[in-house]
This record gives sequence, structure tokens and C-alpha cells, in this order.
Amino acid sequence: MQRSANEFAITTGRDGSRSFGDHDDRWAPRGRGNNRRKFNNKSWSRGSYRGRGQGGGYKNQAGGPVDTEGDVMMGGDAEHAHGSQPRFNPYGGRPKSRRGKRGDQYHRYPRDNSQRGGAGGKPSTRPLLPSSHSHPGSKTWYKVSIPHAKETDKATLLTLLGNHAPGNFRPIQFGYKGEMAVFYLDDRDVANLMRGVSRRITLPGSNFKLIINVNMSSPPFPVMNEENLDKLKVVMSARYDPSIKTLDLTSLYEDRALQQEGLYLPLNRPVIATCVAKIIQQNIPELVGLNLSSNRMLSLSSVQEMVQRAPNVVSLDLSKNQLRAVEELDKLKGWQLTELVLDKNPLCDRIHGQTEYVSAVRKRFPKVVKLDGKELPPPITFDVSTAVVPVSQGSYFVNAEVQELVVRFLKEYYTIYDCDNRQPLIDAYHDNAIFSLSVASNPAIENKQPSLADYLSISRNDLRIRGRDERDKGRIKDRLLKKGKLQVVSELSTLPRTTHDANSFVVDVNLVSSTVLSFVVNGLFKESDNKADKPPIRAFSRCFTAVPAAGGVLVTNDCLTITNASPQQQRAAFKSTGPTPSSSPVSSNPPVPGTSAVPSPVPVPSPLPESSPQQQLDSLPPQRQQMVLAFCQESNMNPIYSFRCLEDNAWDYVKAGQMFLNLQAEGKVPPEAFAK
Repeated sequence: MQRSANEFAITTGRDGSRSFGDHDDRWAPRGRGNNRRKFNNKSWSRGSYRGRGQGGGYKNQAGGPVDTEGDVMMGGDAEHAHGSQPRFNPYGGRPKSRRGKRGDQYHRYPRDNSQRGGAGGKPSTRPLLPSSHSHPGSKTWYKVSIPHAKETDKATLLTLLGNHAPGNFRPIQFGYKGEMAVFYLDDRDVANLMRGVSRRITLPGSNFKLIINVNMSSPPFPVMNEENLDKLKVVMSARYDPSIKTLDLTSLYEDRALQQEGLYLPLNRPVIATCVAKIIQQNIPELVGLNLSSNRMLSLSSVQEMVQRAPNVVSLDLSKNQLRAVEELDKLKGWQLTELVLDKNPLCDRIHGQTEYVSAVRKRFPKVVKLDGKELPPPITFDVSTAVVPVSQGSYFVNAEVQELVVRFLKEYYTIYDCDNRQPLIDAYHDNAIFSLSVASNPAIENKQPSLADYLSISRNDLRIRGRDERDKGRIKDRLLKKGKLQVVSELSTLPRTTHDANSFVVDVNLVSSTVLSFVVNGLFKESDNKADKPPIRAFSRCFTAVPAAGGVLVTNDCLTITNASPQQQRAAFKSTGPTPSSSPVSSNPPVPGTSAVPSPVPVPSPLPESSPQQQLDSLPPQRQQMVLAFCQESNMNPIYSFRCLEDNAWDYVKAGQMFLNLQAEGKVPPEAFAK
């Protein structure tokens, strides 16, 4: 409908503001550059206003123009008399560009036989643009596929194609896929020539013209068979210098001899690296120098197998690759390198300072004396390859009196701890006692570890506490510290129910005085309320600090650390059937209700009387005699020496067996020990 000159309109703009009057330009449509145009009383005819996109103003489906700001047009033309119009979609009506998604990089050319080099047409001059996704300095590959070429033998086909690119035509990885011949090119000009002669090459003896499809492609996947493996051996033989025992594999993927054979064998592919490692092991095991520079390696995983197959390598060149993290060198730790070249790898730019760079390399290879061609100061190392690690000596008590006290305490403490009700432990703690718990994964376990989620909520492990700042971390750690015996026992009661392996306990007393006693107990346990078929075996270390009290001691500080048992600990856990020795002190008899956690003294097993070994053996309790007989069967020693071995190791069956194996390996077990 027509508006009179005195009539005004209320219009709401995109930002929610309102304007009054037909000459208020605050709501006028905007074009490119935010140029405002005043609205007049005339309708917007096509071409009178250019907004987003090409062409003039946009029309809706009914034919009427639509305001690009989203307002309803209220002009007076009949063309606009269709009621309210839908909001303009600024993207829905934009004309599509003839270009691809990245502009002229992927320009789509019209399919014209005359332009494709068809019959009677001219060769195509359309370029094959290199991929914009290629890594700087890397090649752009082109895949050539020729349909219906199976009936033509390889030599004839390649000769016909090579006549159109003399001297530069080197097909890579030629093969057949069904009726189609497929090969790869790494030369852009040759790829253009192949594309241009499509439908212009006639097969001999027929009128069939070859259709040649050329497309950019990822690098071909190398195929290793016996024939290709023999060709690789020839190339490696030419690159090996027997006078200095060095193999030069620089830029193996660009080797001319391999390219002439139509092979692409990049060393950064695991299948190629594995073949190279096997050839080294079978033909040049004496190899000491290896040059792997300029092979585009992002990782050293493909080279890792060479460490085992060529163990004598001491000089390694990894320069001009694409290694980004110095941690990649961890995969080559088996080599005792004295010379290493890492120059022109991204990792060199990420390490600041020569000192830090040398330290990072020598952390992996301590014997390196030449780095990137520069001599380094001699490393300070300790040759521990021949050192003998001493055998664990088991529990240590300062004297018999302390042993009696600690053994008595641990017997009753863990008997109560493994019960359903841990409240009686309150008698074992001082009024101002402090308790803390920390959990951590066991680095000795390579595979997935059992979950420690039941303990994480109260763990004070620094690695798991994440605060905004150090003060925040301090508040969290202080909150996790349980203070006072009521809090301590209440916290212990929330932990999973347990069953401890008494024979795994090892006790070390580290401080004894008239006012304080400190000792550490290490051992194994499993969670008795765990619903799994095989509950996980846990390892623990617990440090008790105690003060004297009537009839025993009271704990003032209790620090508990829990982790998962190592595979060796798991195999030995809950297996020993012998009596519990005093060095692994946990009694299976529960305490009498109402008694303290540290009862009256429990006598320590008295030593055997001074008599002959046979008399001592005969006087042993039946359970220990059974241990001696079992040890005889497993070690083949006679009862006297088996008895002595068990006695020297405090009747710890596992330790006695380990001691026997160590002495036997060193040839220190006398022949009379095996005399029956």
C-alpha cells in the first residue's frame, strides 16, 4: 500500500534499536564497506542496490525484494504488495563461485575433448598444480591410471608412454589393478605431458586410444617381495664402505638406482626399515657407522628394530630429518653411541642453550664425545656393567629388645587392621597423632595397572594435587592431613578391607632412643572386599614414629604409601606355607577384645642351642622341618646345607632361594652341599 508523506514507520534494526520516520538513515541497508544509503520512497529495483554477493537486490520466492538488514519492506510498488516477507539469509542466496574450495588452487576446468587432447584436438596445456598440503620441501606425487591396459605388456606400454617424455619418464611402482595399469610419477612436467597425450596414443595393431588419467596423490606404498629385496641389497652393497664399516643410507627414497628400477623405498616406512635391518644383520653385522640423514623421518620408531639387529653401531647421523622431540632418541638407547649428528632437525631449535642440548643427548647416550661434528668434554660416567648388586638383607632390628617390641606391635596392629572393625586401633595412636596417605603407579609394570581409585581421594601425592598457586596447593595438602587419633582411625576405617601377607613383611628400624622409635615396614596385601575374581595385589610402605607408653608404644606419625605390586612380587605373594619368622611379624591370632593394641611382651623365638647341625635340625618344630625338606627338593642340597641357608636368611623361604641361586651362579656353593 502507499504511504502518505506525513505517515511514519517504526522500524527495528538488527541491533534492536528503533528509528522513526522515513528519512532516518540509521536503519538503512548496508552494503560492502558499511556504506549507508538513505531510504527513499521508491521501491528497490534490481540493480539499484548492491548488497552482499553479486548482482542487485535479492528477491524472495514471491518475487518481492527483501531488506538485507532483516526489515520488512513497506514500499508502495505493486511488486511489494505480498504482505510480510521472510528474513534475508545472507548466505543462502549467494551465487556459487566457479572456483573450488580454495580459489584457483583447485580450479575446475570444463570438460572439453578438444582441450583434453582428444581425437583431432590439441594437447592439453592445463597445469597440474602441486598440493598445498605438502610438507615444505617434500615431493608432489601423481597417480597415473590407464583403463583397459591389461592386455598390453608392460614393456610395450611404457615404451609408448616414454616416447612422449624422453629422458625424464621414470614410472614408480608400476602394476596392474584388474584391467587397469597404475604407476606413479614424481615429476610435475612429466605428469603434465602424460595428461596431455590422453586419447592420442594408439596401441599397435588396433585403433584403441589410451585414456590416461593423472591425479595428484599421496606417496605410493612400497611393496617388498624377493625381487625388490634383492635390488635393495645391491643398492646397500654399493653404499657400504668396508674399510670403515659404515653404511650410508642418505636420501634412500631418492636413490637413482632404485628409481631406474621403478622402486620407491622410503626409510621412514616401517616395512622398509625392517628390511634394511634384516639385511644388516645377515650381511654386515660388524657395522659401526650408520648415516640416516635426509630421510624425512618424523619418528625413530621405524629405526628401533635396527638397535637389536646392529648392536655394534657407535656412530649415527640423523641430520636433516624432521625429528621434533628429543624424546625420540629414547627409542635408540640400546646403542652405545660415541658420535651423533642431529643438526637441522626441528628438535634442535626447541632446546635452548648448548648446555641443555648436550645434557639432553648425554642423558640418553652418556658416552657421546662428538655431537654435530663438535668435540665435547669427556663425560663423567661410572661403569656399572660389571657391578654386583648386593642381595637384600631383610629386616633389621637394633637389638633383641627392640625386635621384641616392634614384632609385638606389628602382630596385633595388622591383626586388627585386617578385621572388619578397625576402631580398636584407636588405642595404638597418640592423642595428637598424624596420618597421611599417598598412592602412585608402579613404574615396574609395563601394561595397564589395576585402578587405585579407592585411595586417590585422600592421596597427598604432589603430582595429583593441582591448585591455582602454591598457597592453594598447601591448603589442599593440609586438608588431606588427618590430625588426632579420632580422625586417624576414622580415616583408616574408610579404606578398603585388606588381607596382608605376613611372610612378605620386611621391617627396618631406623631410629631408637629413650624418647622416640621410628621404623618402616614394607609388604604386600590384597583387598578382601574386592569383587574381582583375582583381587589385585598391592604393595605398601609404612613409616611409624612412636613414643614410649605403658606396656608398649603409641604412634605419633603414620605415613602410608600404596602402589601396585610388581610382577615379581605378585608371583611371590601369598605363596609361602612355612611359619612366620620374626622378621615378618604378623600373627594370625586375633587379639583379645578390650586389650590395647600394644599388649604385654610376646617372647621372641629363642636361638637354637649350640649343638651339631643334625641335632639342631632334629630339634626344629615340625613346620620348619617341612620347610627344610621342601628346600632340599628344590635346591638338590642336603638337609644340613638347606637348614643353614634358611637359618641365615631368617627362615624367609623366598630370600633363601634367591640367595642360593646367586651363590650357585657365582660358583660359591661347595660340592659337599649336594652330597646326600
